[in-house]
Amino acid sequence: MTSSDIEIINGFTSILEEFSRIPTKNRDSTYLELCQYPTRRFEEICSRLLAFYFDPQREHGLGELFIRSLLDLVEEQKIEKDIQIIEFSNLRVVTEDFADGKRIDLVIISDDFVIGIENKITASLYNPLRIYSKRLREYGKQITIKLVLSVFNAFSQDELTLMGETGFKPITYIDLFTSIKINIGDYIATCNQKYLTHLYDFIATIENMKQPHFANPEMAGFFIDNEEGVTRLKNAHDNYIKELRELHDSRLQDLRTEIQTKTKCQDWWVWGKKYLGISKGEQSDAGDYRIGIEGEFVPSKDGPYNRFDIYFTTWSKGGDDHYRSKLRIKYGELKPKNNTGDCKVMLKKSSFSGGDAIEICDELNECYQFIVGITADSSST
Repeated sequence: MTSSDIEIINGFTSILEEFSRIPTKNRDSTYLELCQYPTRRFEEICSRLLAFYFDPQREHGLGELFIRSLLDLVEEQKIEKDIQIIEFSNLRVVTEDFADGKRIDLVIISDDFVIGIENKITASLYNPLRIYSKRLREYGKQITIKLVLSVFNAFSQDELTLMGETGFKPITYIDLFTSIKINIGDYIATCNQKYLTHLYDFIATIENMKQPHFANPEMAGFFIDNEEGVTRLKNAHDNYIKELRELHDSRLQDLRTEIQTKTKCQDWWVWGKKYLGISKGEQSDAGDYRIGIEGEFVPSKDGPYNRFDIYFTTWSKGGDDHYRSKLRIKYGELKPKNNTGDCKVMLKKSSFSGGDAIEICDELNECYQFIVGITADSSST
């Protein structure tokens, strides 16, 4: 190893040591985030959620919480000066209100007022606000409030000019939710707890969108500061894995030829330049009852063939349940391999020196004869 190689390895080691000191932070996804549609559909979903919670008669049991909180915000921001005369009688909420071929996202109508809300999650404000204003005037209410509800409150000068000319005022989700949080204490005891949970999930989803920082600032700072070194480390690791797979594949192909001869079966395969294997049993509409053998070389600092691990593998819960007791009777409790994914279960049978091809083939053959026997027994019962 050259002095240059040592210097590179020391640099990688330093990066890894720094990385290991960074605390792991994982934020749980909200339900809405898990179900999130492309942005335009998500905006429609948010409008429907708002319509549900703005309607005092709906089954959420939160009554006038949303409309009172919105009007508190309108008054606080001096959007409407005569807010104190507003009553909530005969409140009606309309989504996608028709306006000369266009649609206003949300309209709230009462005896005394009409509120038009253009809901903007991430899109630009390209909407025909003049047409919307005309439609809102047609309701003939004493008070008309026109709002643009947005997540980021980042409007261009043209958008601000358009709002100014049409009387629309900008408010943010965060401002609305802050007002709701101030008032919600009066409603929590009597509301439907299921819809209260949904409301908190809705609020958290929007607040996560507004979050101006990285979820893990320390981790982000690490990658920013060490981008060149991390890239070199990643490329070096990719090259190492590629070389390792080629070395393993060559030996696995040799073992495959030997075990095919020993078992008199040509069904052995090499998958992904990583596993040597075979499977027996049936896969049908009734279930996946295959059981297989998979073997892999495990490297160490001494070389790429330090040892050879052998596993019994099933690819479904049904297959695992079907064969686990028979494996236990023959071999005792076998340790599963971690992180196999999906329903695949790999139970470790044994490990051998990676350089002893005869011992490896003898053990593979013994395992093969066993799975041939138990799958034959299953087929006959």
